[in-house]
Amino acid sequence: MTVTKQMTISKADFLRLLERLAGRRIGSGGADGWTVGDVRIEVEEMEDLRIGGLVLPRLLVRLDVSALDEDGAAEFLELFDRTFRRGGG
Repeated sequence: MTVTKQMTISKADFLRLLERLAGRRIGSGGADGWTVGDVRIEVEEMEDLRIGGLVLPRLLVRLDVSALDEDGAAEFLELFDRTFRRGGG
């Protein structure tokens, strides 16, 4: 199963939070891809989101959790969402 998310975050901030999630156990999978355990993560930079004068960077993030069983995938996705939650929302 692959989960796709559009996220308003810079690539640098994404990597910083990914390191927090993985405890620095990140494997390289190319310039825009990494592995965390059995999960493959790929990002693609999108056009910035512009709201008036506010400009927010965006990423298209693909999380391939197909190597995990159903419970493992649900646990990883919950941890991912908690790690990347910002602004109290």
